[in-house]
Amino acid sequence: MADLNVTAAGVLAANSNTVIATGYSGTVISAGQVLWLNGTANPPVLAPASGSFQVQAANVAGIALDSAAAANQLISYAVSGSVILPTSGVGSVLTNGSAYVLSSGTAGNLIAANDSTLQTGNYITFVGMAVNPTTLLVNIAPVAAIH
Repeated sequence: MADLNVTAAGVLAANSNTVIATGYSGTVISAGQVLWLNGTANPPVLAPASGSFQVQAANVAGIALDSAAAANQLISYAVSGSVILPTSGVGSVLTNGSAYVLSSGTAGNLIAANDSTLQTGNYITFVGMAVNPTTLLVNIAPVAAIH
């Protein structure tokens, strides 16, 4: 397997228990991407996170529920709770009971924690656990350890 290929058009909060926050985009964002909060910007902005950078892995804010075509657009993101993450492509499906972490491949992507393609040098941020093939229970925990 590799990074999940999330279908942005179908991403949404699974129920009313999902904690949702809003913020401004610092760049282009697709629904379903893992976001980090860049607090050095004024005002702070959200951007797709990469496990290749410790500051991004340590400051993961949530999963984008909206898309932004450019910077300075207001978007919603899930901080915790259940999120519907439809995927497409061979091998790109949530596996029930599997833990998912921030990928160091494409910024904003998720990868299964036990995936053999998880890159060495990746700063680990636990993002959530799959509860079925389309739903991720978000519970962000920046471990910041290097894989």
